Amino acid sequence: MKVGRILGIPIQLHITFLLILPLFAYFFSAPPESGEVFGIQLSFKELDAELWVKYAFGTVAAVLFFVTVLIHELAHSYLALRYGVRIKGITLMVFGGVS
Repeated sequence: MKVGRILGIPIQLHITFLLILPLFAYFFSAPPESGEVFGIQLSFKELDAELWVKYAFGTVAAVLFFVTVLIHELAHSYLALRYGVRIKGITLMVFGGVS
């Protein structure tokens, strides 16, 4: 699904991205387990707030996570353009992005 253009490069979302985004939002919000990875709290489970606030924060965190993936792919594409490589587009998928 095409969502826009940045630097003249088409940005697309693969269907797997649309499946993983709500899952990431859930895991960042209030997972049933501890929410820790290597002893670091990665969720808002312990936040003293209503559940909808945790889900709002989790959704924002998931979107920001994928924005960083998009910025990463844009950096690859920008350098490729500077060196004369033709870029067809950037696709965000379940495991990251491809330019």
